[in-house]
Amino acid sequence: MTKQELRAQFAAKRAALDSAEKARLDAAVIRVIAQSEPFRQAGTLFAYYPVRGEIDLRPLFALAKEQGKTVALPVCGQGALRFRADTGTTRPGAFGIPVPTGPTVRPDEGTLCILPGYAYDASKRRLGYGGGCYDRFLPGFPGIGMGAFYRAFSLDALPADPFDVPCDLIATEEGIF
Repeated sequence: MTKQELRAQFAAKRAALDSAEKARLDAAVIRVIAQSEPFRQAGTLFAYYPVRGEIDLRPLFALAKEQGKTVALPVCGQGALRFRADTGTTRPGAFGIPVPTGPTVRPDEGTLCILPGYAYDASKRRLGYGGGCYDRFLPGFPGIGMGAFYRAFSLDALPADPFDVPCDLIATEEGIF
Protein backbone atom coordinates (compact mmCIF):
# COMPACT_ATOMS: atom_id res chain seq x y z
CA MET A 1 0.00 0.00 0.00
CA THR A 2 1.07 3.56 -0.57
CA LYS A 3 1.44 6.08 2.26
CA GLN A 4 -1.68 7.85 1.03
CA GLU A 5 -3.71 4.62 1.11
CA LEU A 6 -2.38 3.81 4.58
CA ARG A 7 -3.27 7.29 5.83
CA ALA A 8 -6.85 6.81 4.63
CA GLN A 9 -7.01 3.34 6.21
CA PHE A 10 -5.70 4.48 9.60
CA ALA A 11 -7.79 7.68 9.57
CA ALA A 12 -10.90 5.55 9.13
CA LYS A 13 -9.76 3.16 11.85
CA ARG A 14 -9.15 6.08 14.23
CA ALA A 15 -12.53 7.66 13.39
CA ALA A 16 -14.27 4.33 14.09
CA LEU A 17 -12.98 4.17 17.68
CA ASP A 18 -15.75 4.30 20.27
CA SER A 19 -15.39 7.51 22.33
CA ALA A 20 -15.20 5.62 25.64
CA GLU A 21 -12.54 3.27 24.27
CA LYS A 22 -10.59 6.21 22.82
CA ALA A 23 -10.68 8.00 26.18
CA ARG A 24 -9.45 4.82 27.93
CA LEU A 25 -6.61 4.36 25.42
CA ASP A 26 -5.63 8.05 25.56
CA ALA A 27 -5.43 7.91 29.37
CA ALA A 28 -3.31 4.75 29.19
CA VAL A 29 -0.87 6.30 26.67
CA ILE A 30 -0.60 9.41 28.86
CA ARG A 31 0.11 7.25 31.93
CA VAL A 32 2.89 5.42 30.06
CA ILE A 33 4.48 8.68 28.89
CA ALA A 34 4.17 10.32 32.32
CA GLN A 35 5.90 7.38 34.00
CA SER A 36 8.71 7.22 31.43
CA GLU A 37 12.24 8.30 32.21
CA PRO A 38 12.39 10.74 29.26
CA PHE A 39 9.30 12.57 30.54
CA ARG A 40 10.47 12.62 34.15
CA GLN A 41 13.84 14.06 33.14
CA ALA A 42 12.55 16.56 30.56
CA GLY A 43 12.55 20.24 31.40
CA THR A 44 10.58 21.04 28.25
CA LEU A 45 7.74 19.13 26.60
CA PHE A 46 7.07 19.69 22.92
CA ALA A 47 3.68 18.16 22.16
CA TYR A 48 0.76 18.78 19.81
CA TYR A 49 -2.79 20.08 20.00
CA PRO A 50 -5.09 17.10 19.26
CA VAL A 51 -6.98 17.25 15.98
CA ARG A 52 -8.52 14.64 13.67
CA GLY A 53 -8.90 12.05 16.44
CA GLU A 54 -5.26 12.16 17.59
CA ILE A 55 -4.39 11.03 21.10
CA ASP A 56 -5.50 13.86 23.38
CA LEU A 57 -2.40 14.75 25.39
CA ARG A 58 -3.87 17.83 27.08
CA PRO A 59 -3.93 16.13 30.53
CA LEU A 60 -0.18 15.53 30.03
CA PHE A 61 0.29 19.26 29.39
CA ALA A 62 -1.31 20.00 32.77
CA LEU A 63 0.87 17.43 34.54
CA ALA A 64 4.02 18.77 32.89
CA LYS A 65 3.16 22.33 33.94
CA GLU A 66 2.45 21.16 37.52
CA GLN A 67 5.97 19.69 37.51
CA GLY A 68 7.46 23.00 36.36
CA LYS A 69 8.12 21.93 32.78
CA THR A 70 7.70 24.28 29.84
CA VAL A 71 5.04 23.03 27.42
CA ALA A 72 5.20 24.14 23.80
CA LEU A 73 3.09 23.31 20.76
CA PRO A 74 4.04 23.30 17.07
CA VAL A 75 3.66 25.96 14.45
CA CYS A 76 4.32 24.71 10.93
CA GLY A 77 4.78 27.36 8.34
CA GLN A 78 6.85 27.81 5.22
CA GLY A 79 8.12 24.24 5.63
CA ALA A 80 9.72 24.90 9.02
CA LEU A 81 8.47 23.62 12.36
CA ARG A 82 8.93 25.68 15.48
CA PHE A 83 7.31 25.52 18.90
CA ARG A 84 5.57 28.21 20.93
CA ALA A 85 4.88 28.16 24.66
CA ASP A 86 1.40 26.94 25.58
CA THR A 87 -0.11 29.89 27.44
CA GLY A 88 -3.67 28.62 27.14
CA THR A 89 -4.63 30.89 24.25
CA THR A 90 -4.49 29.94 20.58
CA ARG A 91 -5.26 31.35 17.17
CA PRO A 92 -6.18 29.49 13.97
CA GLY A 93 -3.17 28.02 12.22
CA ALA A 94 -2.23 26.04 9.12
CA PHE A 95 -4.04 22.75 8.44
CA GLY A 96 -6.82 23.78 10.87
CA ILE A 97 -4.55 23.29 13.87
CA PRO A 98 -4.76 25.81 16.72
CA VAL A 99 -1.48 27.65 17.28
CA PRO A 100 -0.40 28.91 20.71
CA THR A 101 0.28 32.61 21.11
CA GLY A 102 3.20 32.31 23.53
CA PRO A 103 6.85 33.01 22.73
CA THR A 104 8.98 30.67 20.65
CA VAL A 105 10.70 27.95 22.71
CA ARG A 106 14.05 26.59 21.57
CA PRO A 107 14.78 22.92 22.22
CA ASP A 108 17.77 21.60 24.14
CA GLU A 109 18.99 18.17 25.25
CA GLY A 110 16.33 18.17 28.00
CA THR A 111 13.41 18.49 25.58
CA LEU A 112 10.99 15.63 24.96
CA CYS A 113 9.06 15.98 21.71
CA ILE A 114 5.87 13.91 21.43
CA LEU A 115 5.15 13.23 17.76
CA PRO A 116 1.70 12.67 16.27
CA GLY A 117 0.81 10.46 13.34
CA TYR A 118 -1.42 7.71 12.05
CA ALA A 119 0.73 4.63 12.58
CA TYR A 120 4.24 3.37 13.33
CA ASP A 121 6.36 0.36 12.48
CA ALA A 122 8.97 -1.92 14.04
CA SER A 123 11.74 0.48 12.96
CA LYS A 124 10.05 3.33 14.90
CA ARG A 125 9.13 5.11 11.68
CA ARG A 126 5.86 7.01 11.85
CA LEU A 127 3.24 7.57 9.23
CA GLY A 128 2.56 11.27 9.53
CA TYR A 129 0.26 13.54 7.58
CA GLY A 130 2.51 14.01 4.57
CA GLY A 131 3.70 17.57 5.12
CA GLY A 132 7.21 16.58 6.19
CA CYS A 133 7.39 19.19 8.99
CA TYR A 134 8.68 16.74 11.61
CA ASP A 135 11.03 15.01 9.14
CA ARG A 136 12.71 18.37 8.50
CA PHE A 137 12.68 19.27 12.22
CA LEU A 138 14.04 16.06 13.77
CA PRO A 139 17.55 15.91 12.22
CA GLY A 140 18.57 19.08 14.12
CA PHE A 141 16.53 18.34 17.25
CA PRO A 142 18.83 17.77 20.27
CA GLY A 143 16.25 16.09 22.53
CA ILE A 144 14.25 12.85 22.40
CA GLY A 145 11.51 12.27 19.82
CA MET A 146 8.74 9.99 21.10
CA GLY A 147 5.84 8.91 18.90
CA ALA A 148 2.45 8.52 20.63
CA PHE A 149 0.24 5.80 19.13
CA TYR A 150 -2.30 3.13 19.91
CA ARG A 151 -0.69 -0.33 19.82
CA ALA A 152 -3.26 -1.47 17.24
CA PHE A 153 -1.92 1.19 14.84
CA SER A 154 1.35 -0.60 14.16
CA LEU A 155 2.69 -2.39 11.12
CA ASP A 156 5.78 -4.52 10.63
CA ALA A 157 7.04 -2.03 8.07
CA LEU A 158 5.81 1.24 6.60
CA PRO A 159 6.74 2.47 3.14
CA ALA A 160 9.73 4.74 3.68
CA ASP A 161 11.37 7.54 1.81
CA PRO A 162 15.02 8.56 2.34
CA PHE A 163 13.92 11.71 4.20
CA ASP A 164 11.72 9.83 6.74
CA VAL A 165 13.21 10.19 10.22
CA PRO A 166 12.35 7.50 12.79
CA CYS A 167 11.34 8.29 16.36
CA ASP A 168 13.76 7.58 19.19
CA LEU A 169 10.95 5.89 21.12
CA ILE A 170 7.33 4.88 20.64
CA ALA A 171 4.76 5.16 23.46
CA THR A 172 1.57 3.09 23.35
CA GLU A 173 -0.93 2.06 25.99
CA GLU A 174 1.22 -1.07 26.46
CA GLY A 175 4.52 0.68 27.15
CA ILE A 176 7.56 2.33 25.61
CA PHE A 177 9.27 0.67 22.64
